[in-house]
Amino acid sequence: MSKRILLVGGSGFIGKKIEKILKQRNPDFHVYIGSRKPEKSNHILIDLDTPETLTQIIKNSIELVVLCTTDKKNVLLEYCINYQISYIDITHPSEQLKLSYELAKNKNINSRIIFSSGWMSGIIGGLINQNSINKIKKINIYIYYSSKDDSGKSSSHFIAENITKKYPVYLDNTKKQIKNFQYPENYEFIILKKKFKTYSFEIPDLYILNHIDQIPTVTSKITFESNMTTLGVALLQKLHVFRLLPLNLRKKIFLSDKKGDQTSFDIVVTKQNDNIETISVQSANGQGDLTAFSTVLHIEKLFSFPSGTYFSHQLYDNFELAKSLQQNTSIKIKIN
Repeated sequence: MSKRILLVGGSGFIGKKIEKILKQRNPDFHVYIGSRKPEKSNHILIDLDTPETLTQIIKNSIELVVLCTTDKKNVLLEYCINYQISYIDITHPSEQLKLSYELAKNKNINSRIIFSSGWMSGIIGGLINQNSINKIKKINIYIYYSSKDDSGKSSSHFIAENITKKYPVYLDNTKKQIKNFQYPENYEFIILKKKFKTYSFEIPDLYILNHIDQIPTVTSKITFESNMTTLGVALLQKLHVFRLLPLNLRKKIFLSDKKGDQTSFDIVVTKQNDNIETISVQSANGQGDLTAFSTVLHIEKLFSFPSGTYFSHQLYDNFELAKSLQQNTSIKIKIN
């Protein structure tokens, strides 16, 4: 099945990983890189600040566009909807995701529009048993984030940019505004078999699970690989230090040497009958590898779907995503 796929921002860290995995798994796919500075034969000039360059998408008969960079004005999304080209985003923060979804759901869609900007390319929803989704009353997500993880600048920059902002959590369908790195809780990760002090942390899945999947209570918390590091960040937040620091300095604080490390997260699902199920995920190769591999699975899957607007977890049957992820031997999934 030959497809022509364009990775906009594909010369970045995650884009390069997606390109490599796509070519390995689908040698018949034609993969193009959209860049402001085309350097190779498969590169196309795409500049989201210069909408005229988007005509290159039609000229190169692109069938799917993957957004691997920021597009605050939804220029690319609107172009793909208007010209009936399939689209998937993996980079939107929560507020941008809401705007994009509102835009798409009010349009006549004649292609596949996929929103995949949740944690690790939106796989959390796909790991939950969708057959019993209406029996779930609470989901708590716990994230192990290593500052040594070779995950590119985007993750550390995301923390730096959003650490001082308030965001909503959902408690019995009541929205509560809180900040990152508040509300400490000790939590023992299933696969890591180690207890950490975790703190509140905003991810798009809070919005997705509450508004799309109708889960009444959704929260997420994070820890670094060192409790000392986590406590230090929480203390700086409590003292309002981050609010006083310029963004560039905050970015330097959260950017490490990136030698490489694992990533892991647990999804704790509480049913209406108070039974608890925990889904644990570990990627030995870190966030970048897990995000890129998940995105490739979404790309392979979406072509079998009719036109419409989807969140990435809606592309999968029950337990299908977990099985697909474990095709990558560096990814481990355990359901307790």
